[in-house]
Amino acid sequence: FNSDTWTEMQPSTSPPARNYHAMAYDTQVDRVILFGGSDRRSIGIRDTWAYVFNTNTWQELEQDEGEYPQGCFYHTLAYNNGADRTILFGGSWGATETWSYDYSTNTWTQLESAENPGRRKWHAMAYSSASDRIILFGGGTVLYKFSDDTWFFDFNTTTWTDMTRRP
Repeated sequence: FNSDTWTEMQPSTSPPARNYHAMAYDTQVDRVILFGGSDRRSIGIRDTWAYVFNTNTWQELEQDEGEYPQGCFYHTLAYNNGADRTILFGGSWGATETWSYDYSTNTWTQLESAENPGRRKWHAMAYSSASDRIILFGGGTVLYKFSDDTWFFDFNTTTWTDMTRRP
């Protein structure tokens, strides 16, 4: 960043080639978390990886046969610093599911919410430390027919709130 240059890192092991995946930086463990994506046949990939910049290494975080998100693409990830969790929402499978990833236990947990942003892909999410909320904007279910709504996700109550229609 300081020298305004890109450097190809070339780690010895990397995740399989993919596109439409999502990544978020986990500040607690100083790792980039990657989930999903699409392979060359447009089939959703269902794997989790962690990248460590200082050692230039990728590690596949293999999941037990337990519960974790379906293989998907067009989803988003955002790291919630207050909860120390990476949050996943949306994607190609058209689900309205919210998932939480805990690096320390290498587990995914589905988070139930009565209301949510609905089926969507091509949206963006980021964490606001000031409000301790994930903010989601835009996206849609059909290419070139996008939404302009804004939603907040509160990890502590596992609720989504539509902020678009607030007074």
